[in-house]
Amino acid sequence: RILNALFCLVLFVVPALFFALPKTDFSASEKRYLERVPSFSFQSLTDGSYTAVVDCGSSSGENAGDLCGKYLAGRGRSAADLLILTHYHDDHANGVEQLLELVRFSAVVLPDPSLEENGLPDRIIALAQSHGADVIYVTEDLSLSFGNGVIDVLAPIGEATENERGCTILAREDDFEVLITGDMPEALEKRLLVSYSLPDIEVLVVGHHGSKYASCDDFLDAVTPEEAIISVGYNTYGHPTPEVLDRLASRGISVQRTDLSGNVSVTKW
Repeated sequence: RILNALFCLVLFVVPALFFALPKTDFSASEKRYLERVPSFSFQSLTDGSYTAVVDCGSSSGENAGDLCGKYLAGRGRSAADLLILTHYHDDHANGVEQLLELVRFSAVVLPDPSLEENGLPDRIIALAQSHGADVIYVTEDLSLSFGNGVIDVLAPIGEATENERGCTILAREDDFEVLITGDMPEALEKRLLVSYSLPDIEVLVVGHHGSKYASCDDFLDAVTPEEAIISVGYNTYGHPTPEVLDRLASRGISVQRTDLSGNVSVTKW
């Protein structure tokens, strides 16, 4: 499915703390790329009347679908063009059903559900279809035109675990790129580098909430982000780990964390 509009990307992530979202005015000329808030996770790519959402889940007991739906409604968006899931873990997907009840999507883009044993993919598919959305399975790479930009949805390159069966999102316009790898582990990051010629990016949404098993040296050296956004709130895993923070700091990469800063936004004008 090809979408046409001026390109604008807004990403949100809310990991276990809640921070209030500011009011945002999306003018036609504004290129807003990244906004994140703390174990909710949703990311919104927006331009004018065109909107895509990447992931919608929570590990805090709150419903990310409500939060995302209210955010979009507050900006006059009762309908959206795309809902894209990186993978089916709860903290990335358990708010999708509620979101589909609140927002009408033209298309829902999903990793292959056939390898998932829980019933969430089937429920998402049935609900999306009942609301008239096209359902697209990412069994091969997709490039979706989004106005002056492109949203690439790269098919999963692993199979062993749910984290490895996730999609990678590269949103790009001209020389500005944002990369979202979901919960991809180090071994898959290295495989991604072999499989694709990734560009030098401006913004990296740090993998797996700052786990030491993601954002490895080889990966950071290859994509050379200028800014890293870590979606994290209260957790018992020690995220973001000192190892990841050290890797980012040693390369002079600017870091913003939702547990410290609340919502985070990056805008391209």
